[in-house]
Amino acid sequence: EERPDKWKFLHELAGYAQSRGVGLFVWRHWEKLNDPADDYRQMRGFLDSVAAVGIKGVKVDFMNGEGIRQIDFNTHLLKNAARRRLLVNLHGCQKPTGEIRTYPNEITREGVRGIELNRITANYEKRMRDEGRTPDPDRYVPGDENQNIPASHNAALPFTRGVLGAADYTPVAFTMPGGTTAAHQLAFALLLDSPLLTIAENPFVLSGDERYRPALDIIRRLPTVWDETVVLPQSEIGRLAVIARRKGGTWYIAGVNTAPAAVTIPAGLIPATARKAQIVRDAADGSLQTTEVALPAPEPLSVQLPENGGFIAVLE
Repeated sequence: EERPDKWKFLHELAGYAQSRGVGLFVWRHWEKLNDPADDYRQMRGFLDSVAAVGIKGVKVDFMNGEGIRQIDFNTHLLKNAARRRLLVNLHGCQKPTGEIRTYPNEITREGVRGIELNRITANYEKRMRDEGRTPDPDRYVPGDENQNIPASHNAALPFTRGVLGAADYTPVAFTMPGGTTAAHQLAFALLLDSPLLTIAENPFVLSGDERYRPALDIIRRLPTVWDETVVLPQSEIGRLAVIARRKGGTWYIAGVNTAPAAVTIPAGLIPATARKAQIVRDAADGSLQTTEVALPAPEPLSVQLPENGGFIAVLE
């Protein structure tokens, strides 16, 4: 139910956020904006109001297809948002096909089978149980891990969906990992490019659960746009994905795997001035641990990964 003073409320909220150095997006179902009459007058009026109250962007959702209605809508949304200097995050949409070259205000989009599936599956099972009903076998089979996002899917994405453009995969789901480890989840904050990085975890878990505390330092400092990206040669689609990204003089390297593996970071990738690496990986008890490793140049660096595991290393 919409509140009658919604624009006044959003103006106050946006002002407070700006005073804290934060810009806001608002979410909207696409059918609320998809009337093409008078050159999408309904959409233009909404975007005028969004811009007027100081909101920085819109997240539009549930197009759920790539018919001509959806494609026309996306194009008009990006064009009209750009005229108002608004950013756009497209959700429930098709994969990108180069739109960002024409409309760089598209900061990211979904178009990917993302980590939210783990939560949807768990919520469905809980709802059925709470209502005393049996889950629909066409939707959910108890104990079937294929209903969650498997590690092999994650190890493939950087080389499939990830090569097409920014992907709002909503990573870092520590409480709904779907059979992967905590470090595997953290690594995906880097493995898929998304200038708007949306973390899919409760902030109280991030700040209050000691098992995941090492992730906070990484999340706080992790860039979302990069100067250089390198795929490490050990990578194998669907089995092991290891990617290094550079911002300024600092390299961030992340990897995820399916079977246990030893990942080698080549000496040539380690900056000549780097003397130590900060590595966040899986501990034996399932928590995250941070270690600092000396870098005696010019030797390579090796990281051991457990099954369905991962890591992030920072070299500066």
